[in-house]
Amino acid sequence: GIPVVHANENVGANLQDHVGINYTFKGKLPTLNQILRPWWGKLMVGMQYMLMRSGPLSLSMNNAGGFFRT
Repeated sequence: GIPVVHANENVGANLQDHVGINYTFKGKLPTLNQILRPWWGKLMVGMQYMLMRSGPLSLSMNNAGGFFRT
């Protein structure tokens, strides 16, 4: 293991779990999973990014997130 340089009983005392909420709803537009499932969907999205630098590959993994004090 890693040698302890300075033992402190307070280390790790205030760890808290990060609660997450998953939203599930039905929309009228196709989801990214539905677009990327077939091989031609992967090709289409890849070409869209290479040619126009837009589309799903130009987005971040998390579109939204937040924290609040409890």
